[in-house]
Amino acid sequence: MMIEDPIANLTRLREIAEEGRSQPLLGGRHLILWGIAISLASLLHWAVVTRYLAWPPMTIAVIWSLLMIGAALLARTQITMGGNFGARVDLGNRVERAIWQYGGSLLGLAALAIFISALIQLNANGDTDGFRLFAMMPPLTFGVYALALRTSAEVSGVDKLKPYALTSLGFAALTIFLAGTPAQLLAATAGYLIVSILPGRILIGCEEKQAA
Repeated sequence: MMIEDPIANLTRLREIAEEGRSQPLLGGRHLILWGIAISLASLLHWAVVTRYLAWPPMTIAVIWSLLMIGAALLARTQITMGGNFGARVDLGNRVERAIWQYGGSLLGLAALAIFISALIQLNANGDTDGFRLFAMMPPLTFGVYALALRTSAEVSGVDKLKPYALTSLGFAALTIFLAGTPAQLLAATAGYLIVSILPGRILIGCEEKQAA
């Protein structure tokens, strides 16, 4: 039986930790893109709900679908991802990529599950109350942002991201409190911009600083 060298293991752990802090995270442009897309969708959602825009309620699903699909397609381009995002294999970027991928998957699956459940309820008895569960999407989204930003800050050593993780938690609580009201959508719009655009600019600044 081969006995592992504890000193070698500790050395490897230190190398992994330093690796995560040695390279800037490359998700800044990605964060800004999604922040703009989600904020715009939320704002248009509010405009339809309040009848500021005289569009039928069904357009809400179209708005979110088109903007999310568009953002996903743009996110796949090398320009959006900072050129070599997919090629970067250091720990920080692997962790960042993984947490956003699974966080995004959670949000997508949650929205799909709510939509299907609401449609089943609507077809069964004509009740539209199932769609009200979409009011839980903003706090869930801010929860994912909080976890992702806090993890990214820890693994990369970019402490400037930590206040935005706390801000995300604050917006999660606020949007729960405002759930089911038009004000929730406005609060969510402001929150998405704050926890996406500003942290995104920080990450881009770190990337540009190291490249200089």
